Parts: sequence; structure tokens; C-alpha cells
Amino acid sequence: MIGLAMDAKQIALKLVLDGLNEADDIQSVSERVRIQKAIYLAQVMGVNLGYSYSWYVKGPYSTSLTRDYYALQDSADEVDGEIAGKTLHPDLLDKMSNIRHLLAKPVEVALDKWQWYELLASMHFLLVASRYNFERACQVLRDTKPHLSDFLEVGYQHLMRHGLLPSRGILGRA
Repeated sequence: MIGLAMDAKQIALKLVLDGLNEADDIQSVSERVRIQKAIYLAQVMGVNLGYSYSWYVKGPYSTSLTRDYYALQDSADEVDGEIAGKTLHPDLLDKMSNIRHLLAKPVEVALDKWQWYELLASMHFLLVASRYNFERACQVLRDTKPHLSDFLEVGYQHLMRHGLLPSRGILGRA
């Protein structure tokens, strides 16, 4: 991708990451997980970047997003020139604040930022995209992500407060 102009989707990705105050650094697995989950959650909150997700080891994962953030890294020198003068649509700028509030980790949650995002995105994906009930979603998370087990209820409540889950009855909770 070096030397090639960034496409509109990559420009939008960079603008959204900047709007969320999320670094586009992808040197470590935790940084890549953070970006994957932040963009998943941004899309859930109405910022449609067109990435589709499927379930993977670290939760919801988009191969096309992976291609785009690597392309951003490969084109780092051209990024500033490509996005100069470009901004997100005013409606999206309004959503950035709400998304930053969703991403804000409560002080009582003893997880790293990327793990908090992994918890929220994974729980949302299992409950909404996979249509699991609460108990089944929690069991999958306990089995596949034991490091998140102590925070399942707080993650669920956080998603509920932000209006990202259907009513409790649909999820199999009283």
C-alpha cells in the first residue's frame, strides 16, 4: 500500500479512530484487539463503516478491518496529507462523545482498556448477533475468556445503560 492513495474507507477509519481518541498503533495483539473492538462498538452505536464481523478467538473480528488498519500503518507518511481538511459528518461527530462514554472503563473494573473493549464487544456480539440468552453468553465467555469472568455482570449492565441490548426478557433474564 505504500505510495498508493488511501481509499475512502481507510480515511473514514482514521477519522473515526481520531474522533474516539484511539491510537492507530497496531504493534501488539492487545492494540489490534482494542481497535477491532472499538470499531465494532462504534458501528453498534451507529457509525457504519461497513465492516462485517464474525466470532474469533478474541471475540468479534473483521478481516477487512484488519486489512485497513495495516494499510493505514503502511501508509503512515501519507495519512496526514490524505485526511487534511477532511472531517466526519456532523451527525457522526455528535456520536463520538456517546461512543467515548461507552468505551470509558469504570474505575472499579480491574481490566486493561483492550480487555474492557473485548468484554463489551464480545458480550454484545453473543447477545445480539448470535442471539444467545444471557446465561449462554456468559457460559461462552467464562469458557473462552476466563480473564473476563468476574466482569460479566458489569459489562452487561454497561451495555444496557447505553441502550445496546434488547430488553431483559428477550435475553432470558428476569
